[in-house]
Amino acid sequence: MTLAKNKMIPLKELIAMNPGEALVTGDETVMAFYSQSYALVRFLREEGYGKRLGNYHRLLEDGLKGKWPLEEGGKRIAADRNIPLTVWWNRAVSIKLFEYYISNDFDQIEKEYLAFCRKVVYHVHFRK
Repeated sequence: MTLAKNKMIPLKELIAMNPGEALVTGDETVMAFYSQSYALVRFLREEGYGKRLGNYHRLLEDGLKGKWPLEEGGKRIAADRNIPLTVWWNRAVSIKLFEYYISNDFDQIEKEYLAFCRKVVYHVHFRK
């Protein structure tokens, strides 16, 4: 629906967004946020026969081990579950981590991501 209506959230915005932001903007944005987030995970795992899968796993593993490439203050905030994460902090860190682990060429990766989404939608709706 989001893709068909040409209402895709730009990838850089999607990466920086959190569910709370989607909830306050309305049902269509919530649907777009969750469907695109799901598609993004699939894209990182599957697209190009898994060419980004290792980087995706490293992002997750480094986060689990507290090894994200952040300055010391950022690492402390990420590790301490008692410190509330602000929208600003999430936006800054999510973009930085995506650029470090996945790609800093948002134009190119957005094209690949959209092509992947089209392929998934085609297979779901037309290849039953």
